This record gives sequence, structure tokens and C-alpha cells, in this order.
Amino acid sequence: MVDQNDAVFRELEDEMRRERLAALGKRYGIYIALVAIAIVAAVAGSQIWQNWSQSRAEAAGDDYTAAIALIEAGKMDEAAQALDGLAETAPSGFATLASLSEAGVLLKQNKRAEALAIFDRIAEEPSQDPLLSNLARLQAASLKLGEADFTEMENRLKPLMGEQSPWRFRASELLANAALE
Repeated sequence: MVDQNDAVFRELEDEMRRERLAALGKRYGIYIALVAIAIVAAVAGSQIWQNWSQSRAEAAGDDYTAAIALIEAGKMDEAAQALDGLAETAPSGFATLASLSEAGVLLKQNKRAEALAIFDRIAEEPSQDPLLSNLARLQAASLKLGEADFTEMENRLKPLMGEQSPWRFRASELLANAALE
């Protein structure tokens, strides 16, 4: 008799649970479905964004390789144009690399003022990677050596003189050369 009562009680409890779940489903089912749809949409959007970013970076890499091939072929004007276009349209890392390479091409063409302008632009860009920004600052200071007075050189090199800066020794050397001149 006890087993029969237990079975009846279990059946009643199961039925009450099903009714509670059905009531929760009616009450909150739409919200649960919306959350599930939002999660699926967010994951899909993330995957689309990653694929788009990757394809954009691959295209920029191909364009950069083509520009370097132009440099190696001795077509400096075409290379400078290609690198300038890449600096304007590529993702930030490739854009900076293209700008630095363009400045190098301009230096090979003895266009120091244009190269200096590019280095200064990279150095002063606030969203720039600090390592690349400081490299550009160092290159700009190198170009100004001999033309600029000691105070200007000191102002250009001061951000590079910190203990943690990988450019501190080269910056110190440039500052010493500026002091000698």
C-alpha cells in the first residue's frame, strides 16, 4: 500500500512540475527565444566581421608585397604611389608599415622634406602603436640632425629617453651628436 501511495505522489509531483514548466514557458518563452536568437546573431556577426577583417588584411598584404616588388625593380615613383595609396586604405598596421616604407622610398629619391613629414605624422598620431610612433620620431630626429638646433633635437628625442624605451640608446647617441654640432 505504501508503494502505491508513493507512486501516486510521484505522479502528482511530476504533473505539477510539468504544469509549472508550461506556465513558465508561456510566460517567459518569448524572452528565452529572443535571447537565443540574439546569441546566434552575435556569433554569426562576429564570424562575418573576422572573415571580412582577415580578407582585408590579406589584400593589404598582397598590395604591400606588390609595392615592395616595385621597389626591388627600381620603380621608385610607382612604389611611392602604391605605398601612399596603401597607407590611406589599409588596416592600421599595414597603413603604418606602408607609410614607413614610403618614407624610405622618398629618402632613396632624396626627398627628405616629404619623408620627414611622413615620419612626423606617424610620430604624432595618437592612435599609433607606441613602438612604431617612437621609431618614426627617431627617424625624424635623424633627418633633422645637423639642421636643427640642440633644443629642437632635445624636444624631439625626450620621449625616447625613458628607462623602458627600446630607442633610448640611439636617442642618446643622436642627442650627443646634436650637442657636438
